[in-house]
Amino acid sequence: MARRRKTEERQPRRKNRFKQRLIVFLLLVVGTVGALPTIISHSPLRDTLLNWQMPPGGWCVQSEQGAFSWTGAQSLSNVAIIAPDGNPLLTAESLTIERSLAALALQSRILGTTRVVRPVAFVTTRSDGSNVEDFLSAVRKRKESLPGETVDSTKSIAAKITLQAEIEDGRVQGYDAVSETKWQVEEANLSAALSAERGLTAAEGSANVRYADDRTGRVKFRVQDADDNQQQLDLLAEGLLLSPLKPFLTRTVGECQLAGTAALDAHALWNPKSEGPLSLTTWGRAECDGLAFSGEVLQGDRLECNRLEIPWKGSFAHGELGINELKLKCDWADVAAQGSLALEELKALSLTNLPHREMKFSGKVSLARLAQMLPHAMQVREGVRIDAGEVEFNANSGLREGAFSWSTEVSLANLAGQDSSRPIRWEDPVQIAAQWKDSPAGPRLDRFTLTAPSTAATVVSTDDRMHGDFQIDLEQLVEKLGQFVDLQGLECRGYARGNFQYTTTSDTQFEALADVKLSELVVTRGERLLWEEPQLVVDLRAAGRAEHMLPKSLSTSSMSLHGDRDELAVTLLEAVDLKSVANWQVKIEGNGPVDSWAGRLRPWMQGIPDEISGQAKLQAKLTVAEKEMALSEMVGSIEGLHIRKGEMAVDDPQVNFSGDCLWNAEAHRLHSREFQLAGSIVAFRSRDVRVDLEESQSTSQKPLPVVTGEIAYRTDLERLASAAGLVGGREATWPRGTAAGVLRLATNSEQILADFSLDGEAIALVKSASSRSTTKQQPIIVWSEPKLRTTGKAVYNIAREQIALEKFSIDGQTVQVTGKATWDKPTEGGEIVVQGSTQYDPASLDQLIVNYAGPAVRVQGDRVVRFEARGRLPSQSESDHWSQLWQATAEGGWSSASVFGLPIGTGKLQGSLGAGQLVIAPFDLAMGEGRFMASPRVVLDPTPQQMFLPAGPMFTNVQISPAVSEQMLKYVAPILAGATRVDGKFSVDLAETKIPLDDPKLTHTAGKLAVHELTVLPGPMVADLTTTIQQLQALKKGKDLLQGGIAPKPARLLSMHDQQIEFQVVEGRVYHRNLVFTIDDVPVRSQGSVGFDQSLALVIDIPIQDRWIDGEDALKGLAGQSLQVPIYGTFEKPRVDQQAMANLTKQLLRDTARQAIGGEINRQLEKLFKQR
Repeated sequence: MARRRKTEERQPRRKNRFKQRLIVFLLLVVGTVGALPTIISHSPLRDTLLNWQMPPGGWCVQSEQGAFSWTGAQSLSNVAIIAPDGNPLLTAESLTIERSLAALALQSRILGTTRVVRPVAFVTTRSDGSNVEDFLSAVRKRKESLPGETVDSTKSIAAKITLQAEIEDGRVQGYDAVSETKWQVEEANLSAALSAERGLTAAEGSANVRYADDRTGRVKFRVQDADDNQQQLDLLAEGLLLSPLKPFLTRTVGECQLAGTAALDAHALWNPKSEGPLSLTTWGRAECDGLAFSGEVLQGDRLECNRLEIPWKGSFAHGELGINELKLKCDWADVAAQGSLALEELKALSLTNLPHREMKFSGKVSLARLAQMLPHAMQVREGVRIDAGEVEFNANSGLREGAFSWSTEVSLANLAGQDSSRPIRWEDPVQIAAQWKDSPAGPRLDRFTLTAPSTAATVVSTDDRMHGDFQIDLEQLVEKLGQFVDLQGLECRGYARGNFQYTTTSDTQFEALADVKLSELVVTRGERLLWEEPQLVVDLRAAGRAEHMLPKSLSTSSMSLHGDRDELAVTLLEAVDLKSVANWQVKIEGNGPVDSWAGRLRPWMQGIPDEISGQAKLQAKLTVAEKEMALSEMVGSIEGLHIRKGEMAVDDPQVNFSGDCLWNAEAHRLHSREFQLAGSIVAFRSRDVRVDLEESQSTSQKPLPVVTGEIAYRTDLERLASAAGLVGGREATWPRGTAAGVLRLATNSEQILADFSLDGEAIALVKSASSRSTTKQQPIIVWSEPKLRTTGKAVYNIAREQIALEKFSIDGQTVQVTGKATWDKPTEGGEIVVQGSTQYDPASLDQLIVNYAGPAVRVQGDRVVRFEARGRLPSQSESDHWSQLWQATAEGGWSSASVFGLPIGTGKLQGSLGAGQLVIAPFDLAMGEGRFMASPRVVLDPTPQQMFLPAGPMFTNVQISPAVSEQMLKYVAPILAGATRVDGKFSVDLAETKIPLDDPKLTHTAGKLAVHELTVLPGPMVADLTTTIQQLQALKKGKDLLQGGIAPKPARLLSMHDQQIEFQVVEGRVYHRNLVFTIDDVPVRSQGSVGFDQSLALVIDIPIQDRWIDGEDALKGLAGQSLQVPIYGTFEKPRVDQQAMANLTKQLLRDTARQAIGGEINRQLEKLFKQR
């Protein structure tokens, strides 16, 4: 019993404990829930919970402090929305919602008063968008990723919210990263009431806009109730700059500049309770002062407007825009519009789908102002000024005479201006009018007319027929257009007339005829005739199926062109369905002189030669599809082809060509299975050539063509050189022989490969004969090779963007060349590097030099020349000479050589090119028992191009040979001309020497020729002087002289002893003085000049010796006198100035009593120096 009582006492106690524990737990839960807002607001959970609602990608919310309460208001302090780059998008000093959490839990759609204090929005615009757009895009993507969330559901939830929003002292800080300009909105205040039943019931706000230049603007708006349960928006803005809109405008029109100050007074009225789409009425006025716009779309021009006014009044309902009034007024335009437009109809607007709405559109535009502001966009020629001119237009649509119609009229009148000193005036206006009428097939052109001073055109149509005609005075047309548009000197005379007719013969068939005639056509540019056509007729024919006057298919079609001497016919081979994408197959046949087509193409294409002729024939089949164009079965020929352009001249009796070609626009591929051209100058044949022009996915990398195929070619080198203008000129050199080779092209993912070979047969280098004979001379072969083979491989490395020439070689019997080359980034004008060496046969080189320099120069080369060069090709904008862009070195030598019979020791010649100069390394060589030294320098840029030799000795103690005296020294010492025996040495010391490369005969230099112990057996000219001296020695034997003179003695040696002869080279002549030599112990002096053309202008001074007149009283008057002998002509035919000799003789004898002797002397001297 006692045990039972104890058990019964324990049970109530356990129940009490459980109740106590449950109460404590509930109290803890209640306390925790009650304290939870406070815990969250004072812990990191505050920002964590807020960031759950932020879009991913780095966007986050940060707040400094929060205050959440079940019974009180909710608030956050120092709130910020941070962008992924760490910069703030929005900050606020405080954000407060006055409703408690308990109230929000019971009525979540009623938010009460929400107040934001001192918010700051940071707006950064870029060329591709802004940070605000980035945030909105991230929010949209987050909503779309949530299950069950759509844009419409989000809008429906927002429409059920009741809210009183207030913004106090807000700001917006704007920055444009492109132009680096700043703007700022200050004192932004907003109060808005949003009702779940009526939506936005009331709102009012204002803000000030401040710009970087301290200018300010102001914006105010208000939403309030109006009559008939409507709401009205009133918006007023003034002083707003347009420049902050530039980043957004750039996305549409490209790079641009925008300036101006805008003001706006806008109003809108709508019924918030109406069901269905929004319906509103709006009116207002927009104004802009100092509007300026420029950019790529205007080709750099600047459109300006001092003041722009746009008043409007209209409505929008059920997708239709009603325009009661819309005007645009500025200082150069006045435009007005009135009517209605459906937005859906605007999206599909075209000439075949015009809107069926009443509409009026009219206006006037000052052409003079537009031409002044937009000369490039309107292509106004430089020097042209438009002073007056007005374009007036008028367009309307509506129901007319039971059918809906559209009409437009445009006229240009009162046009006047100035072209340099020539006035411009179009007295007659240019008028264009067009009218369309509605039909079952859509708008149909009813009538079109064009009336202008040089042109008239008319088109008229009915339900089953359309016809028209035009006529143009081309001279008047080009003259009028050339006053305003730069035609680059193009002038035209002639007439163009044409007509067409389109008829539907039944409900499903049509026929079309058209012809165009050009007559008396002459097109010139300056004094150059480009195109002359007495008469050209183009005839078009077509037939097929039509629906409502619109062609649907072609069953037959043809075009023929008939010129004065040629014709071309294009015929459709298969019917074409115009509704579907079908192949157009046409046959092309033509024949006639090529100069006819050259003239027709010359006004539109550059580079066509002025002189071209030949009779051409062509047959081909052309297939055109949506994305392909194929030319097949092409066969053609040109007989008697003649082309001349500059020095280039091509004359080929027969050129034949045939082949095919396919262009795929979608794949960007050009493919030719086979093409061949055969002529007497060049012939080639290609097989399976493909060129893939793949589009690059990277904007920084240009697309790379993929090329494969094989090309075999052959050429006659002499004919090719003749075409290039290298054959037949004086001192010209050109190749001779035949060459044939193969070029193989291949491409893979890493590189483009090109293997090439060229085999030459009977190769020779020939030059024009140097003979002065008037008869035609055969050219001289200066070098020849029976066979010459050239091979190599060119590789383009795609990754490195480098072209490499590998394994390049030229192999022949007398010459072998090996080398390599690279070209970095060829599309960017990168560096080119060339290295190589040449091995040659010394005997062949010696013969080559003999053929050019003559047998007086002989060289035994050391078999190898090494060279290296690096540089780049000039760009189109560069004008630098090639020698400024390249650096090069070369080295070669010889084992033995001789010049004019004088031996030259072993030596090397080294040269370097750079900075516009070619510098030859100084050399000092043994030559004819003496020394030959020089350090030439050639200046290629800047012009004039010339060689410089520094001042100093050039030859020292060099042995004189007959060849040296005849080829070199005779120009300074003419007495050496024709010498058959010479013994002695000479030295030459030059001042600085300049030798023009374009005309070496204009060399300018000076110096001294030193002669050391010269002994000469003189030539004919000095022999005559010796005879003169011998006769003068017989003066005192007058009797013998009067009796017939004395016989000349055999020629004696002439001598010179350590003499310095000064000379100067000017304008192609070598002047000398102080040349003294001895003949029979008589010192003779020479001075004057010798031309490089071997012309003479000398004066020989022979002093009268005392021993000649000793003992002769009658001759004492000659004591101390000299006989000066003028010599002209050439070395081959010297001649004495007879008149000068006569005067000199009279002077010598004027004091001599023996006149008979004097007369006899005169006659003997004249006989001695008679003209040869």
